[in-house]
Amino acid sequence: MIKMTSFKLSTALVFLSSMVTFLNLTIHDVAAQNYLKHVCGNTTVAQNSIYSSNINSLLSSLSSQATGNIAFYNTTVGQTTSSPVYGLFNCRGDVTADMCRRCVLNATQKLSSKCSTEKVALTWYDECMVRYSNESIFSTVALTPRLNMYNTQNMTDQDRFNRQVNTTLTQLATEASNFPIGVKKFGVKAEKFSEFQNLYTLVQCTRDLSGTDCNSCLQAAINRLAICCSGSQGARTLYPSCNVGYELYLFYDVPTAPTRATPPAAALPPPISGKNKISRVTIISIVVPIAACVLLLALAYCFLTRRAGKKFNAVKREKSKKSDHIQIYQDGVFGAMMKVISCPIPFFPCLF
Repeated sequence: MIKMTSFKLSTALVFLSSMVTFLNLTIHDVAAQNYLKHVCGNTTVAQNSIYSSNINSLLSSLSSQATGNIAFYNTTVGQTTSSPVYGLFNCRGDVTADMCRRCVLNATQKLSSKCSTEKVALTWYDECMVRYSNESIFSTVALTPRLNMYNTQNMTDQDRFNRQVNTTLTQLATEASNFPIGVKKFGVKAEKFSEFQNLYTLVQCTRDLSGTDCNSCLQAAINRLAICCSGSQGARTLYPSCNVGYELYLFYDVPTAPTRATPPAAALPPPISGKNKISRVTIISIVVPIAACVLLLALAYCFLTRRAGKKFNAVKREKSKKSDHIQIYQDGVFGAMMKVISCPIPFFPCLF
């Protein structure tokens, strides 16, 4: 019976684990397929042309390179031919490597199915962007095509909100554009707008842009937000070379702080000399009175014992005269009736 119960429990655990894994993969798939828009150029090429073949090779190359920690990649196919194709992908700075790979795979498939005969094409997903062209697109700012998205709900205090959005995005743009070429040019920030509302902002450039070009692209996007989406509770502007956005909710993954080694415990500071002196004084002030009391009690005991001895001798002398008399006396010091008897504890009188 116990073995059967254990078997059922193990089976249930395996089933639950499988379901969790399946749901986790499903969530990633859905998130990676957060498609926004694609744009195909107006110039078409023949289906069986060299350029069309180079497009297919380029898209295959891009999807195969979206592995490991590669979040940005550009390449050229057909350089030795008359119809070269230039392409790149750029993943959002906060997504995982697996999310980036899935997004690039979906994006290249989208372009392959929608724009396979177009010389120029681009697609935006929430997590990545993929584009190609018959002209070099590397290290060059591109402000077309453009995609604007905004929340139809407006803020109450629009003027103050617009100022804070503009200030925050401008600061982020400056910070992100300061990174050198080849380094992730990405920035996010969360800050308070009101007691119950937070403002979340994001900026990003492609890694092949210089600092000046990146900042120029981001400023153009920020200015576009003021034109299309002033006062909106959330908005985004996406260019081929950069994008900016803001929301009242957390729409990006918070960067995880790197794990740091725990520093060794600091040595305890040496005791302060003043505290030691105070402790000694305190001890002395307690011990001395106790010692004095003990000494006084001992002296009193000796004094009383000596007096009692003298009186006992006097009583003994009188006893011969009155043998039936019992001597009871009142001690003049304590004013209490005391009978001196033999005490088993040395140095302490027995009082009754």
